[in-house]
Amino acid sequence: MRHYKLISIVIVTMFISINACKTKESVAKENDQIQVERSTTSEQSSTSKIYSGTIHKQGITTYQYGSHVLKTDQGVFALRSKENLDAYIDKVVEITATEIKGYPVSGGPIYLEVISIKSID
Repeated sequence: MRHYKLISIVIVTMFISINACKTKESVAKENDQIQVERSTTSEQSSTSKIYSGTIHKQGITTYQYGSHVLKTDQGVFALRSKENLDAYIDKVVEITATEIKGYPVSGGPIYLEVISIKSID
């Protein structure tokens, strides 16, 4: 009879331990998911600005970000956009964009997320 009680206690203890480990894993996954959501929403500044200049395809760079650049009187800006910017290469455009936080890096330009773009040629 003692053996049955001991075996029952061991089984219950193992069951509780396994559930505790699963709970810790699921909490860790939830925390990781929340962190990813925070980083994607906090990546951009909340203030959008209007920039005008000429779009150029991004060449080989030391800073390695941005698909295109906007050359303006104020300087050069690296661009990221959901819209295909190839249609605007070598054209004078006006863009509405937000600065992406954490840039510039490696001596590169300010990195902008393009919200809207229109040709002003």
